[in-house]
Amino acid sequence: MERALSKRAKRERPAALERLGEWIHALYRVRNEYTHGKRITSFAFGERSIWQDAFEVFRLAANRVILRTPERCPPQGSMLEKRLMSVSYFDDVVAFFSKKGDWLGVGKKRKGEIPLFREILRKARSLDPELVESVSSLPCLRQGLFHICTRMCRTLEKAERRGLPADSAGVLKVMQEAYKESQNERGRLNTDEYIRRVTPALSGRVPAIPMEGKSILLYELVEAFKSLLSVYGNFTGPILNAPRFPKRYTM
Repeated sequence: MERALSKRAKRERPAALERLGEWIHALYRVRNEYTHGKRITSFAFGERSIWQDAFEVFRLAANRVILRTPERCPPQGSMLEKRLMSVSYFDDVVAFFSKKGDWLGVGKKRKGEIPLFREILRKARSLDPELVESVSSLPCLRQGLFHICTRMCRTLEKAERRGLPADSAGVLKVMQEAYKESQNERGRLNTDEYIRRVTPALSGRVPAIPMEGKSILLYELVEAFKSLLSVYGNFTGPILNAPRFPKRYTM
């Protein structure tokens, strides 16, 4: 423990520091308007009020500068990064997953595709869902969640050829059945219902099945799914406590 505490903290990511500079500039604008007796035009910074984050930003800055005890940066991002970048990260993640692309397939990827995929997964793990207070497009978020489920299902189907553990095979079965049961008599899929049907199966342990060689594992995509799902649930109602859906007969 002593050895761990003695290690120097990692530097904040450049994007987070750039965002911090913008936040400070916005704070000074409000302060100057107030001290000069001008009408304060706005307290907004991005999609949040400056005052919502002021205490946490000041606390983290005081720890780093005054107490000289900067925050240790965990793999899922520092508290300052979460505080300042969650909304931006959320928008980036939704924009990526809501569109079809090479990442949806299980075959060979184009050059540069895997590093981009890895960075999107990092952003999804780093963002704090509770700091996302608005969603520009629920359909895009819903589509992104569905695309993630599609990729997870394809990965499990490919791994099934070599044999899956019982729990992983159970997850695959739930996803396949949920897809059938979420269709109406015309075969049209209710995406919201499908997401709610598969969520309980994905809330438990998910094995480290390789997705892109050994560089990306399935559980990393599941973590991204859970992060977006938390935001989706905040705007559409509880997910795990949702009412049971009636079973449908499908051909």
